[in-house]
Amino acid sequence: MSRSLWKSFVILHENVVNSANSKEIYTKNRSINITLSRVGYTYKIYNGIRWVSIQIIPERVNQLLGEFVATRKRPIIKKKTKIKIKKK
Repeated sequence: MSRSLWKSFVILHENVVNSANSKEIYTKNRSINITLSRVGYTYKIYNGIRWVSIQIIPERVNQLLGEFVATRKRPIIKKKTKIKIKKK
């Protein structure tokens, strides 16, 4: 899914700039583009329930942080068990 042309790219956010010295960066903004200067950093991204840790590698450059964090749980499909009827 591509980003609309009228939307601008979000490269750095205020909380990312303030924590630029640390190797672990906490953010709730999932629309931040990953730049080449951030390779090697660890981002903690909030998915609505918990903080998910993501290591930035060169293959993830020019993608959004939100692409790597799922916000919904996968459905669990339970198997139906057959009930055995005892004959009298």
